[in-house]
Amino acid sequence: MRRWAVVFFPMLLWLGVATCSFMDIFYLCTLNLNTSIPLATPLQPWLYAYFSFTLALNLLTTGA
Repeated sequence: MRRWAVVFFPMLLWLGVATCSFMDIFYLCTLNLNTSIPLATPLQPWLYAYFSFTLALNLLTTGA
């Protein structure tokens, strides 16, 4: 018997990481050349979400 519940949540987190990565790249491509990346306000929420999703995914899947 396969348990899809074990796979579902990491897949959901992985989709969140992929979405945040796409949005990070999108906003990086649309920034002005003299804008600092840490100070770019449209980019900050996506960076924080990316790092949070990545940390949660790594901790969940490695069992740490």
